[in-house]
Amino acid sequence: KNKAMESAIQFYLPIEIVRDIAADGQIPAHAGQTVFATFLCTDLEGYTSFAENIDPETLNKTMRGYYDTIFRPIRKREGIISDVIGDSMMALWATKGPDSATKRRACRCALEIDSALSRFWAENAPGVRLPTRMGIHCGYVHIGNIGGADHYEYRATGDVVNTVSRIENLNKYLGARILVSGQAVDGLKDFVLRRLGAFLLSGKKTPVEI
Repeated sequence: KNKAMESAIQFYLPIEIVRDIAADGQIPAHAGQTVFATFLCTDLEGYTSFAENIDPETLNKTMRGYYDTIFRPIRKREGIISDVIGDSMMALWATKGPDSATKRRACRCALEIDSALSRFWAENAPGVRLPTRMGIHCGYVHIGNIGGADHYEYRATGDVVNTVSRIENLNKYLGARILVSGQAVDGLKDFVLRRLGAFLLSGKKTPVEI
């Protein structure tokens, strides 16, 4: 019984949480912890227009393939899929404190996703050009169940989550595909980077180095 439940729920929650649920038989509503996490946020440019001109069943099949392509590098580099909303996705790598290894994984993952998606669109929708914008940022967050009454979701909360989303969105205005905060690449020496400046992101009071 526990094995069957574990197999089913792991489609929706990180495997570590699934194992706790399978062992205890219940989901603790207020469970969670504060961790240092590096986030990767993605968004599919042109999705609205694409979805407008395709039937729902084909769209669903295409997006399943799209997310399968994105998720593979994340799983390979031990990331956690935190949120999937429409054509946007949030993944994270969590540790007890600042850690260069998890920052490196997130950055390498972004490059691998970009390359894999180029092949995906060429093989599945020749002629379609839908770039995926990505943002990377890191900091302390709370990870756990959030919600109320009879509905909870396992996700991260904190300023870092909002900031990485704003960084991803900044790609629109800079004509870029992958933007990374200064904090997320601090201490990393094995990437080719270009400093773009400090930006005051929407809703923020403190500029963020990009």
